[in-house]
Amino acid sequence: RAPLMSAPKMARTIALWLAFVPVCSRATAAPAAPSPVPSVLAARVEREVAVALAPALSDYEWFHAHPELSEQESATAARLAQKLRALGMEVHEGIGGHGLVGILRAKNPRGRVVLYRADMDGLPVTEATGLTYASLAPGVMHACGHDVHMANALGTLAVLKTLDDVWSGTVFFVAQPAE
Repeated sequence: RAPLMSAPKMARTIALWLAFVPVCSRATAAPAAPSPVPSVLAARVEREVAVALAPALSDYEWFHAHPELSEQESATAARLAQKLRALGMEVHEGIGGHGLVGILRAKNPRGRVVLYRADMDGLPVTEATGLTYASLAPGVMHACGHDVHMANALGTLAVLKTLDDVWSGTVFFVAQPAE
C-alpha cells in the first residue's frame, strides 16, 4: 500500500498555505495571483516538512488505530488539543460536543484570518486491512480519511509555526466532530 501522506504531499500543502496567506493578507479589492515560492523559502519548507513528517505519520497511525464514532470523539479531541498546545497554540475545547478550535498566530498577526478544518469521527465499519496500526475499536474505523485530515493538519500547523516569520495573519484550526 502506498502511504496516504508523504513529504511531497505535505510540502505542497505548506507551499499552498504560504502562497495563499500573503495574498489573503493584502488589503486590495482584487488580490493578485500568488507568486511562486522563492527557492530559499522552498528549501526551508522542505527541511521543516522533513522534520514534521515522522510525527505526522505517527499521529496518522494513532488516529487510524483509535477511531471514535460521531459524538464520541473524546480521546481524539484530547490528543488534538494536547498536540496543538504543544505547538503553543491557544485551544478552545468542547465546541459542538467534542469539537475544538486551535488558534495559530504568525509573529505578525496583522493579516487575514484563515480557517483550516478537519473532521474527527470514524465510521461504523469493521476494518480488515491487516495494517500494523489497524483499528483497535471493534466495528469502528477511519474509512474515509479523517485520520489523514487530522494528521496532515497537525503536520501543516507544525510547519506553519516554524515558518511564522514568513507569513502574517492568523490560522483558526477547527476540529469538527460528528460530521
